[in-house]
Amino acid sequence: MRVPELELAKRLLPLRAAPIDTALADEAVASAMARPSFGTLVDMLPTSREAALGVVWRLIARGRIGVDVSVPITPATTVWAS
Repeated sequence: MRVPELELAKRLLPLRAAPIDTALADEAVASAMARPSFGTLVDMLPTSREAALGVVWRLIARGRIGVDVSVPITPATTVWAS
């Protein structure tokens, strides 16, 4: 495993068990079907930016939203429903 992927895994592991707003999570996964950017998906959710970021990161950690983990995750990174 390369160092950036290992660092991402270390960051995501604790988020797998973190509580999540299920209604917001379902909306995020449905929106991810259109393959928006990470930043666009966060902005689409009807909540504060902080709450939206938390939901999206938790969904990535749980494998419900996918990203290319071989490159850094930025606001321009494409996300998809897994």
